[in-house]
Amino acid sequence: MLESDILNHSFDRIRAAIAADLQIALKSRDRIAVAALRGALGALDNATAAPIAPGTPSAPEVPRHLPAASDLAAALQHEIDTRVTAAREYQRLGRTALADDFHLEADIIRQCLRHLRVRPGAVAP
Repeated sequence: MLESDILNHSFDRIRAAIAADLQIALKSRDRIAVAALRGALGALDNATAAPIAPGTPSAPEVPRHLPAASDLAAALQHEIDTRVTAAREYQRLGRTALADDFHLEADIIRQCLRHLRVRPGAVAP
């Protein structure tokens, strides 16, 4: 099996696992989990987007590149860090309910790292 086939299989497996978690969250109407898991899937999709040079007309079908697991973990870690920063700011402003929501979202995305077999916090911000 080629390395690209292995990376593609791993990415597909990870994305499918998170999408399955999203389906459960949607059925249970867990708005916090839905927001977090959609954010995680978006971050993974963005991490696989092929770079396009400025001024190049966009093509409807551009092959995605397959980043390493560490790149995918970094994309998820960025989502976690963004939510933790937002939670701290809402906490500072006295909006504790919103802060709690963002902390919960960060925790849910941290759990997505298990699909990459990465220990939460092991990725550099």
